[in-house]
Amino acid sequence: MCWTGLHTTYLGDLDADRLTPRLRRAAIVAGSYGNLARAALTGAVGVLFVAAAFTDDPRRSGGFTHAMRLIEDGAAGIVALILISGGLGAYGIYCFVDAYARRA
Repeated sequence: MCWTGLHTTYLGDLDADRLTPRLRRAAIVAGSYGNLARAALTGAVGVLFVAAAFTDDPRRSGGFTHAMRLIEDGAAGIVALILISGGLGAYGIYCFVDAYARRA
């Protein structure tokens, strides 16, 4: 997800003829921001599972909700939570663009 977000490889799935310059720019910004936010959140879930495995305590593992609480309790706190939540919203916007301009 990080590679995809940084290198915009997801644009290869879109039909360039259907994208206006403004829609292409929206796809680039929303897709990159969204993929990086998804990567951060999925990485936090992975950290939870590794912590649960090392401590032999299955209650330490969790899904996205638990990871969001972990991020909120971290050093960056609410700012990181807002950034990741915004990224998930941006990914939703990218999904609409993807549904409109997806190659058949």
